[in-house]
Amino acid sequence: FHSMLGDNGDKNAKDQTKDARTKVPVMHDGELPETIDAYFTRDYNMVQPGHKHPGVQGGFIIIKPSMDAFTEYVEIVKEGRFFQGSGWEGKGYGGYFGAQQIQGICSFYYDYRHPGTAVELNKC
Repeated sequence: FHSMLGDNGDKNAKDQTKDARTKVPVMHDGELPETIDAYFTRDYNMVQPGHKHPGVQGGFIIIKPSMDAFTEYVEIVKEGRFFQGSGWEGKGYGGYFGAQQIQGICSFYYDYRHPGTAVELNKC
């Protein structure tokens, strides 16, 4: 995805990135973040209506490779600060199937720890 990779100062890559960003089928209107580290869809069917922090759909996640992000993910899991009912670090990223796994931790990571770095795609 050129919209994730950026331009690295190259004119041709910059044009490809700009063009690619106009074709991303996002879930909500608004500007895309300057840097996109992940794309995912949400699994709204797995949470109660009105749940503040729905998880991601674990079957479709695109993540830009990053050792820093990987290391942070590992540390979050090793710390094990997941609480029944209130989720990761007690911030509400829980209460649904898969909340202790990728569905919940990805939502927690990109919504709470690194907001504005991921894009929710249109699930249709």
